[in-house]
Amino acid sequence: MNAAIERQSRDAPTRRLAEFAARLAWQDLSPQVISKLKLHILDTIGCGLFGATCSWTAILRDVSRRFDSDDRCVLWGTSSRASGLTAALVNGTAAHGYELDDIHVRGVIHPGPPSVPAALAAARYLRRPVSGRELLVAIAAGYEVGVRVAACMGVPHLLKGWHPTGTSGVFAAAAAAGRILDLDADTMVHALGTAGPHASGLIAAQYGGMVKRLYVGHAAQSGLLSVFLAQDGFKGIEDVLEARYGGYVRTFDGRGDPVEIVKDLGEQYELLNTGFKRYPTAGAIHGGVDALEQIQNEHHLSVDDVESITAYVSHSTHEHCGWPYSPNGATGAQMNLSFALASRLLRGELFVAEFQDQQLTSPEVLNVVKKVRIQVADDIDKMGEGSRYSTRVVVRTRGGRECTATVHNPKGTVANPFTPDEVEAKFRRLAAVVLPSAQVEAVVKLVRSLEHVEDVIMLERELAIH
Repeated sequence: MNAAIERQSRDAPTRRLAEFAARLAWQDLSPQVISKLKLHILDTIGCGLFGATCSWTAILRDVSRRFDSDDRCVLWGTSSRASGLTAALVNGTAAHGYELDDIHVRGVIHPGPPSVPAALAAARYLRRPVSGRELLVAIAAGYEVGVRVAACMGVPHLLKGWHPTGTSGVFAAAAAAGRILDLDADTMVHALGTAGPHASGLIAAQYGGMVKRLYVGHAAQSGLLSVFLAQDGFKGIEDVLEARYGGYVRTFDGRGDPVEIVKDLGEQYELLNTGFKRYPTAGAIHGGVDALEQIQNEHHLSVDDVESITAYVSHSTHEHCGWPYSPNGATGAQMNLSFALASRLLRGELFVAEFQDQQLTSPEVLNVVKKVRIQVADDIDKMGEGSRYSTRVVVRTRGGRECTATVHNPKGTVANPFTPDEVEAKFRRLAAVVLPSAQVEAVVKLVRSLEHVEDVIMLERELAIH
């Protein structure tokens, strides 16, 4: 063992995470973890297949391939292939490309898009088949490492101005790819220690432009690159998480104690505290949309009946999603609660069609947006960060009625979960935009029985257009 690593405390969070990721085995995963993880993999792939159709993904794919002549890995939802690093970048970007990816509320992280593309890309660099069980173990490691780091940082990290998946996602990708490539614990320390300095992503990107999508692909690529470097002897920051001066937690304004990252590690899986998205928006918007849906269903209101809508939210949701809406591309609309409520009231649904270009500047939608107000509710704030998705919606009608609904646990969250059938239905809806129905069903079947798949190249092949 390297002398420097010998000197490192065996209880240090970076070291503990590295040992966990390097040594995680199939028998360590409970049936509950395995079943849920397969749903998250399917969901991430579905998000990536749809995200491959987006203009920002197409630009990134085309530019990246100009400098990449490798054809080892599939670029999901296309007939194109590229190197592992390019595949992680493009597929990770696609999977986060329409705000439908899974979410851990406390960590404000989408763990699927950095973990799944990095692991699948890494699998193409072993000189042997990689089994479905190996892929499941690797992605479980990625989720656990990435989410635990993000949860330590918490909402203050977001409110400071960082995009948590762009930052903490590098650790998820490194852990997943490193486990696929059988890194030992010492080498995993250096993979994590090289990934950490790649952490990036300014949340100001939420107001417009395309770059927010890129943060997550960059995290996937950076984690994979860090693993390749560590394999060849590259040395990273051995105490990257807990270092008092320049370490990840202190530098990125995490208010938590780095020791909390490894509390109950290997006993409690944060995957089980990770939810799914029903709407292609910021997760903090979902409670308000669910509440408005309840009001519309109960009171049978049309847009012409409504005088005003007021959404009462947490301080963090107000800061993140409560700003005045002004059309500036899909990203800005997807992160804006006023736009989401107006669209849901007007269209009766909130999915991918409601965020197409022509909808973002629709005079009908913009007129309804003017009726929406977002206010901070002290009672919701007092419930703590775990309740930051709680939203109370009050609709006042032209006839003078006041209709109210409060949602604490939006559909898709852990307390109000999707069923497996609902996850598969969402996948089919997204994947059908790209793949023929037979191929869509082949992916569903492969992921359902992933622990019995002998070579994950079978899954990767089904993600390409033939």
